[in-house]
This record gives sequence, C-alpha cells and structure tokens, in this order.
Amino acid sequence: NENWEAIYTEKDIRFTRSKDNNTLYVTVLDRPSTEEVCVTKLADIYPYLDRSIESVSLIGTPADIAWSRDQLGLHLEFPSNAKGDHAWCYKLELEPESK
Repeated sequence: NENWEAIYTEKDIRFTRSKDNNTLYVTVLDRPSTEEVCVTKLADIYPYLDRSIESVSLIGTPADIAWSRDQLGLHLEFPSNAKGDHAWCYKLELEPESK
C-alpha cells in the first residue's frame, strides 16, 4: 500500500478495560458482514474473561444487544442500523470484583 494505510477486517478486534476493571470494551475494527460478532478470545474455554457479564451495549446505539457465550466465543448481536464507518465498540459491564 502506497500510503501505508492499515487494512482491517471484522476479525480485527481490540480490547481495553476501565480503570476500575469493571468494564471491558470490545472494539471491532470493520463493519461486521453479518448480524453477529463472534469474539473467539472470550470463549468460555479461555481464561481471559474471568467474571460474569452483567450487561452489554453497543456505544452509540440505543438498541438492546443480545449476547451469549459458549466454547466458540462471545456472540454479540450487531444491529443492522448501527451507525459508523470505521469501528464499533461494545461495552461489557462485568460483575464487580470481590474484595
């Protein structure tokens, strides 16, 4: 690529957590081609998500987001009317850490 622009796909997913560690943000770097995003790294067979999810939202979208988690991944609904051109960020509210 002449301009050194990155080319991302819907399989390119990034993660970050809030400072209090109770929110996980899952950013999908290209518009999903189906009505579901499958985050394989968050499958229940991996240790990366060690707390229960209390709620899921897609930032910038008022829709309720259906989700499930199994051995294949965390399955997140992607609304067909989601706005945006470059990235979509899911907000996962986690069960608070026990002290």
